[in-house]
Amino acid sequence: MKRFVTVLIFTIAAMLSSAAQQRWSLQECIDYALKHNISIQMKNIEQEAALENWKRSKLEFIPSLNFSMEHNLNWGRSVDLQTLEIVNNRLTQSTGIGIGTSIYILDGFSKIFDTKIAKLEYQIGELEKESAIEEITISVIRGYMQIILSAEIVSAIKDNLENLRKQKEIVETFVSNNRAHISNLLEIKGEESALEMELTNAIYIHQRDIIALKNLLNFESDEPFEIAPYFPETAPYNEQIFISRNFELLKKYHPKISSLNKRLEADDFLIKRAKGKLFPTIGISGSYSTFYSSTAAQSDGSIHPFTTQLKENINPSVGITLAIPIFNNGKYKAEIKRHTLQKRQNELQLAQQQQLIEKRITELLLETQKCFSRMENAEKNMRYMEESLEYAKAKFENGKIDSATYTDIFRRSNRARSEHLKEKYQYLFNMEIIKFYNDFSTKYRL
Repeated sequence: MKRFVTVLIFTIAAMLSSAAQQRWSLQECIDYALKHNISIQMKNIEQEAALENWKRSKLEFIPSLNFSMEHNLNWGRSVDLQTLEIVNNRLTQSTGIGIGTSIYILDGFSKIFDTKIAKLEYQIGELEKESAIEEITISVIRGYMQIILSAEIVSAIKDNLENLRKQKEIVETFVSNNRAHISNLLEIKGEESALEMELTNAIYIHQRDIIALKNLLNFESDEPFEIAPYFPETAPYNEQIFISRNFELLKKYHPKISSLNKRLEADDFLIKRAKGKLFPTIGISGSYSTFYSSTAAQSDGSIHPFTTQLKENINPSVGITLAIPIFNNGKYKAEIKRHTLQKRQNELQLAQQQQLIEKRITELLLETQKCFSRMENAEKNMRYMEESLEYAKAKFENGKIDSATYTDIFRRSNRARSEHLKEKYQYLFNMEIIKFYNDFSTKYRL
């Protein structure tokens, strides 16, 4: 039994340790950001407000109904409701109770237009949220790749530093045996100090990249934030990697394009609503009220009972209101003009946004093609420099070249490795963006 309990405790501890050391994949980072990012949360709140505004606009079609009650005390002169005579210096009381309702039956269709505009504003908000999701996703991919790249650079510098220190030990042996001059050792030590400084800077950049991604994710936990190993396929670039149909769908249905199209629809309704204000409005109102007054006396001088007065003083009423705009300082015409100009501006923004979407995708494809070519060339250069470094290392150990020549080849080899890493991860970043846009456009397929 004790053995079972011990095994169970160790199993639970191992599970907790594993959970505490979670490593985040790219998709997990994206999912977490879309749920916790502050910008996305703000968009969600804005959408809740837009939805409430849309619901409120629908309720405007329901007639208003109000209940009122008032009680007044009056000193000084008043009217005796029984004799209609003026009474001086007398305290009187009165109570009124009523129910009233009103509705516009003709108002230039403003309520209908308000409802349509509120609906479009809600739909525009959803599309703007989609745009925010796009930008956040791309930012997460960029931040994630930057962390992987900076980690690779740190690892590469550590490897270079380790190899250089091995060479330094050999040079120290040569110097002690008078096989090499002290200047050779000083040259290696100078390069070692430069690499140590470079390593310090690379570690700082890596930590900064982690903090930037955590802020983007709104990651508030105190637990260590570690990235899962990333082993993508550096497949050759294919011009058909971005499906042409997806390209056309994005140009037509991208959230920024769709939101501007919705904005143009809203502009049409805003213009119609403004024009409707130039027409007459007709409203119907009704009320059902009664009152009590302490001045209503009976023939014997006593005041009519409260409930009796409420029954006898019932006053139902119905009214029709007609309002015809004659002179309004030109504000309605100015409103029409303003919305017309706004529509023209949105039309230009739509054309501009279509150009930007096409430019973004086209440049992404061209840059990806360029990055793949540069990555291949950088990889060749790195292999050649690694081979050259091996030859230089052997010659240096045999005393055929001096430390300055070896250090120069060593630096160029390190630079070639760094350039290859940068080109590689730029290419992988672009491929992830292309994959995102391919998946992003599938929702618009008919």
